[in-house]
Amino acid sequence: MKSSAPFPLSHTKVSLPRRREHLLARPRLLNLLNQFLDKKLILITAPAGYGKTSLLVDFSSRCELPVCWLALDELDRDPQRFITYFIAALAERFPTFGAETVAALTPLVSLDENIESLIVTLTNEIYDTIREHFILVLDDYHLVEDVEVIRGFLSRFVKLADESCHLVLSSRRLTHLPDLPRMIADEQVEGLDFAELAFRPEEIQSLFAQNYGKELTEASARELAEQSEGWITGLQLAKFSSGLTDRIRVARAAGLDLDQYFDEQALSKQPTEVRSILLYTSLFEEFDADLCRSVLADLFPEPLNWSSLLGFVLENNLFVLPVGSDGRWLRYHHLFREFLRVRLQKEHPAQIPIIQSRLVSAYEARGEWERAYHICRQFDDSDLLAGLIERAGPTMLRRAVLTLTDWLNALPPALSNSRAGLLSLRGGIGYLRGNYREAQSLLDRAESIYRSRAETPGLVLTLVRRAMAQYNLGNYNASLRDAEEALSLTEENPELQLDHAEAQRLKGLALLRLGRTRHAVECFERSLALYTHLSETDSIPILLLNCGMAHRAIGNYEAAEKSYLQALEIWRREGNLAWQANALNNLGFLYHNIMGEYEKAILSFREGLNCANRCRYLQTEATIAIGMGELYAELGEYEAARQSFEQAGSIAQDIEDRFLLNYLPLAQAVLSLMQGNLDQAGRWLEEIFPSIEAGGSQYELALWYLQRGRLALAKKDSETAVETLDKAERSFAEDGRELETIWGRVWLAAALSSAGRENDARGVFKHLLAGGRTAPHALVTAVRLARPWLGTLRKDASLEKSAAPLFQRADRLEAHLPSLRRDLRRIPQTVGLSAPRLSIQSFGWTKVIVNTHTAEWPTQSVRELFFFFLNSRKPLTKEQVAEALWLDMDDPNRIKQRFKNELYRLRRTISPDIILLDGEYYQFNRSLDYDYDLDDFETYLTWARAAKTDAERIENYEKAVRLFKGEYLADVNASWAILDREHIHRVFLEAAIALAELHWKHDNAEKTLETCQRALELDPTCEPAHQLAMHAHAFRGDRAAIVRQYQACREESQRLFNLPPTEETETLYRRLIG
Repeated sequence: MKSSAPFPLSHTKVSLPRRREHLLARPRLLNLLNQFLDKKLILITAPAGYGKTSLLVDFSSRCELPVCWLALDELDRDPQRFITYFIAALAERFPTFGAETVAALTPLVSLDENIESLIVTLTNEIYDTIREHFILVLDDYHLVEDVEVIRGFLSRFVKLADESCHLVLSSRRLTHLPDLPRMIADEQVEGLDFAELAFRPEEIQSLFAQNYGKELTEASARELAEQSEGWITGLQLAKFSSGLTDRIRVARAAGLDLDQYFDEQALSKQPTEVRSILLYTSLFEEFDADLCRSVLADLFPEPLNWSSLLGFVLENNLFVLPVGSDGRWLRYHHLFREFLRVRLQKEHPAQIPIIQSRLVSAYEARGEWERAYHICRQFDDSDLLAGLIERAGPTMLRRAVLTLTDWLNALPPALSNSRAGLLSLRGGIGYLRGNYREAQSLLDRAESIYRSRAETPGLVLTLVRRAMAQYNLGNYNASLRDAEEALSLTEENPELQLDHAEAQRLKGLALLRLGRTRHAVECFERSLALYTHLSETDSIPILLLNCGMAHRAIGNYEAAEKSYLQALEIWRREGNLAWQANALNNLGFLYHNIMGEYEKAILSFREGLNCANRCRYLQTEATIAIGMGELYAELGEYEAARQSFEQAGSIAQDIEDRFLLNYLPLAQAVLSLMQGNLDQAGRWLEEIFPSIEAGGSQYELALWYLQRGRLALAKKDSETAVETLDKAERSFAEDGRELETIWGRVWLAAALSSAGRENDARGVFKHLLAGGRTAPHALVTAVRLARPWLGTLRKDASLEKSAAPLFQRADRLEAHLPSLRRDLRRIPQTVGLSAPRLSIQSFGWTKVIVNTHTAEWPTQSVRELFFFFLNSRKPLTKEQVAEALWLDMDDPNRIKQRFKNELYRLRRTISPDIILLDGEYYQFNRSLDYDYDLDDFETYLTWARAAKTDAERIENYEKAVRLFKGEYLADVNASWAILDREHIHRVFLEAAIALAELHWKHDNAEKTLETCQRALELDPTCEPAHQLAMHAHAFRGDRAAIVRQYQACREESQRLFNLPPTEETETLYRRLIG
């Protein structure tokens, strides 16, 4: 995965276990699993010890489809951790997958609100990056099955995932997914239960013969099957019984007999040190030499060679499995680990809390907070747990908010309401969730406790978090005070430089809102430099976005664009779709309203829409749609604007976003004004006013006043226009909103001029032109629209020098609008998908173009499959395809899997309906709109042969010969292609000779030679071509060329066939030079 995961990942959990030599293959079950691969969900359910994992490992080692693996444990009951490893399991097999989904998961603060958008992002990324069928195994699913969020996640995932995904759940208990009955009814589910997993007599015979060298009679095997009920663990114990016909000592779960077996055959036989290591490491989920050394070294009187001892454990097959790609980490068989833990509790109970405490410290040092938390919970010490959460908090708040929230909610309320660190963390989560006032209250309490204790690190963190809450509440001066105090406390402390960098950023945000923009830029740049020095890559693009906003505010538009593009590039590399959409929206706004670069704006908006749609970032999707609508309206593309506003309105209704629901009618009122529909504009404004007034937003009210003033001006009600536009301009200016202030002043000047108040209008316009910097495009646009009411000011002598360039730019924009509209129409529009138009080239190097884009074949075999179907004139079964293409494959299950996967890849590459299925027969879909050079070649030859005149024959032969750009399917080496290639080779030579003869017939020596040369490029020994070429040279009187042509013919014939030219050629040559 390209993006940082919320948790440190253990690759041993997502590595496919290696198949052990003694594992018995069970063809009966393997065949069933192969048949199940037509389903999206496969359930493997049986009690412990029935060989579920072994079966799936064996199946995975034989399967043609790629297999992803996730070994679940108790810690995965945490939903955020579970989803993180779910993604990691896919990314382990498909390295290009995961960046977008991890980027969507990491900042989540609520699964209740965001789970759907997360699953949509996940399934979209799977569809885009995994272009083949695959299997995802969740082993030991029973450990998490009772977590409702996880059940809901998997159920929805199966629903939304493409047909290429096959999810396997291996569990000791029946699975209860919410939509399981519907999935069963839709025939999407298959599975095995313990009755099918139980070993049958013939399998028991195979097991004992293979692993123990014992030949069992059918009667003994049947007796074993009856007494053990096919339980593989019991069967393995039976091997050590005193007699095969004696009563078999088996148990249905880990009981006395199983404990006795583990004790006699494993634990009691070991040297003292090894025995102790076995007992102590049973408390570990998995372990290696380094972890053992750091946790257990002090429990032994002498230093141990941990690598050697663990090697001994592995070599002696002490129920331990190597995990991970290098096998360095070890994990016990779960039944043996349970036995060891019971024995450790019995023999050394005092050592357990010591080992667990050291494990907590070791995991904490490694940043594996969730493992540390899992063990710490077992101490039943809330204060100890609270301390761990406080230490983990800063990291978890940035990477795993969902998990941190669950940890805090599990603490006693009295504790979480009294400890400053917990209050501060709850405040941090509060502002991330948008509960800013609650966050401020919690952070106020935390600050008070930290001040009373003079605990600087905790106080700094709390001040930084409260500065963000204050900023979001609009308390910019309070936010600035908190940020500045945090800066003073961290200035000289090297341990708190990360907090210093964030305080600088928050100071910059507050200064930007307070209108002190240049100081804000300085703060952002200092913060960016420090974050870069600290290698805090997550924060760098956010700082770049902040810098872009500040540069835009001070009119440094090139710097703003550069910062936005740098941030966008980072988020593209990380696959963070939500932040990409945010950056692209900022770029679109900059290009449109500031720089007037419409084409760049629309391209940015469209890419941003796509990103927002893919990750279900609905608020940004609606915001961008509104921006696009305003751009279209400005250019006079009113229907496109209306459609964009409708798209935004539908989303705003779904998410109940109050600001968007209030803003949209204002934008639609502007559109109506531009179209001259004043009554409709009035209705929009009248309908939305109660909602805006009730909301209490001065910004929204000012926007309403702006459009209400424009409407009054259009209706020639100058006094009302002046009154309402004055309110809008004052409100925008007081709030420091630059662009809105520009709009307000332009329209206020227009209203004042219309009302005959020329001096006031002149004063407003002079204020508008003050500052000396280049006017943003928004000013030019506003002047263009307000020109009917600005005529007097345009002619005003006192304004002529400063205002003339602005009016001239507005005139040029008006004149340029038709050209701009034409340019934008050339940009591809977002349309519904349809069957693609194909252009297929088979002569020379193959190429398939789908809707102007060259198809990128995932593998050579997929390309061969495409051309094989294309060239087959009759339907084919998968077995016929395998016989022609995959000569080394005779296993029906492997053929089925490979065909299924290759066909899926082909359909993903070209079109879902490129190959049609009728019963068990497959064929190329010839109803598609496609061009195929071989079809054209054969058609022209047919027309040439049927032509009534030489002119028609020559025309069609020339078209056919021009199509031949090289050997047919030159880069396809399959045997069927070679046979077809030889046939078309002969057909082309015949066509070329026929064309050359026609040219010779009409005394066209140049065309004759040209055509003969084409034939000889393909076959240098083609004597008819040599003969016609000699005729043409003779016609031109070029004796030397005749000799050269003959010599070339003779040399090629001698080189390839060790023969002279035919007598016909020899005779012709002698006649032509005689």
